Amino acid sequence: MTLRWMMENTISTWFNHEACTGKRTRTAFGQAAAIRTRLEGFLEREPDAAEELRVLVAEALAAATSQVRVLVPAAAFGQAQQMAQGQLGGEVPLPRLSGPGSTGRNSDPERPSDGERARSAAGQYEVSAFSRLGQMLVVLLDAPCATAIENLEPPPVEGAIDVNAYLDTEDAAQASLVSHALDALSSLLGYDGPHDETIDRGSIFRKAKAWLRRGLDADEAVKYRAKLEHAVELVAIGERQARVDQAEAAAFSTALASITDIPSACLIVGSLLIVKFTDGQGPVVLVRPLSALELRTLERCPGIQRDPRTALETLATAIAALEGAGEASF
Repeated sequence: MTLRWMMENTISTWFNHEACTGKRTRTAFGQAAAIRTRLEGFLEREPDAAEELRVLVAEALAAATSQVRVLVPAAAFGQAQQMAQGQLGGEVPLPRLSGPGSTGRNSDPERPSDGERARSAAGQYEVSAFSRLGQMLVVLLDAPCATAIENLEPPPVEGAIDVNAYLDTEDAAQASLVSHALDALSSLLGYDGPHDETIDRGSIFRKAKAWLRRGLDADEAVKYRAKLEHAVELVAIGERQARVDQAEAAAFSTALASITDIPSACLIVGSLLIVKFTDGQGPVVLVRPLSALELRTLERCPGIQRDPRTALETLATAIAALEGAGEASF
């Protein structure tokens, strides 16, 4: 095992997207401790390698923070700092997080940073990642901290899913582009459609169903959903190189592009919710893979979709009320 190989693997673990976002802080602590133990053992065997190790840590951290661009909790990043500086001894220059998806402040003190905008727009939800896509700030959301663990279960595979779009526009051509983009996403989930399509005019509210493809079992459908959610994460952290899940990333990006010129929108494809509005600084897109409880609540209260600016906050409030009343299993 070479020292460089070891650093490449351990640094990638430090900054693993799932470990270092707010979703799994405990995992980040556990991985940091395991890494520290491995490197301490290495230094016992190779005491002359300490200086080389410090250099590699600095290089790897710089690469990770510039490429991964995730919202890293202070506690998890502190573990990396302790290991690189305290455990190894000496000073290791650690880079500040900056760029898309960072916690760095904007150079204009009067203008909120993207991180501040993301946290403000998220409301009760936790921010998992964010980045820029053109003028839009794309924010991937995790469940509110107060949500009970038993209410975080993903929805089961159903024979039919909703493919809905509330659009703050009367432009039928724009609405058609959005509908085609959503139908493409549902196809990647293993569903065919649209079926039973209805369109309300004024602000356009398109409702449709997609049916599970014949011969596709639940396990395959779950894999398709996981691939799409992974692609959503890649886009949300600013990863534009579609090395994996290329079709899914392209389809999701196309769906986002289809609402570029629409002031506000609320889209749902299966369990994927996409909400767009303007926060005073520019357009914000919130993306949330819904839990089973969230999806049932949204189906029970479809009017939530008609106000994109407050949709997720209303959804979170409704779920909190259900949990408080002991009705979360309805």
